[in-house]
Amino acid sequence: ISFIFSSPLISLNSSQFAKQYSDNFVTFVGIVNGLIIAKLNVPPFIATLGTQTIVYGTALVFTNAQPIGGFQKAYTSFINGKLFKTEGFQGIPLYLIVAVIFFVIFWFVYNKTTYGKYMYAIGGNENAAEVSGVNTRKSKILIYTVAGFMYAFAGYLLAAKAGGASSGLGNGYELEAIATFTFAKAVFYEAFFNNK
Repeated sequence: ISFIFSSPLISLNSSQFAKQYSDNFVTFVGIVNGLIIAKLNVPPFIATLGTQTIVYGTALVFTNAQPIGGFQKAYTSFINGKLFKTEGFQGIPLYLIVAVIFFVIFWFVYNKTTYGKYMYAIGGNENAAEVSGVNTRKSKILIYTVAGFMYAFAGYLLAAKAGGASSGLGNGYELEAIATFTFAKAVFYEAFFNNK
């Protein structure tokens, strides 16, 4: 959704404002998800599926169901650029550099901060985490807020990679994420308990 809301602004030569605008909107959607889940005790799958449908409908209305193009060349060429390009080497895509940077940041956050420890505790056993003194409501709101920001950033990158945006550009990615998580959980769960 972030690329839908930022696309008209990127086309109008205001990409920095567009990114800020879209990041704020999608981060707000993350906060709303967190509030629905933490305060109303709605299951996360249902809450995020519901807000996804609302946001998808908003994108359709906002774009009038028309694709958006005409992005600034500086925006698309920077995002699609490559580093260390030589005659015999194609170079390292900027996408890979961005992925490594975010991997390092989130590895540090999840393994070296109390926020990360609280996240692991809530994911392992929310009731036990709450009894241990973790403010689970606050932590869940923060978790979904950070997720919303990351969705915005991913949408910004995806729009540049695609060279345009439409309301259905990222549609179906959530199913790939769910399938990957389910597969990884099954594999690691079996491997962990078979080694005991």
